[in-house]
Amino acid sequence: MKKMKYFLILAIVSSLFISGCEWVEYEGPDQNQETDENVDLILKSASGYSSDVGQIYVQQGVGTVLKCVGVSSPVVSASW
Repeated sequence: MKKMKYFLILAIVSSLFISGCEWVEYEGPDQNQETDENVDLILKSASGYSSDVGQIYVQQGVGTVLKCVGVSSPVVSASW
């Protein structure tokens, strides 16, 4: 009987833990997207993503370091 109580409590806690999660569908980059070959500015993130390769992905609600790199000339200022 004692084992049955522990199993029931474990089942309740597990079901509460699992039901608290939310499924989020991931949308990856479009592989058919055309890229512009004549780019003068590249945007790089601290986590390794680069606009040179494709899209940059950042996590929502988390601070992200971005770096602007000029291909043909150095970047003097940027605003957005």
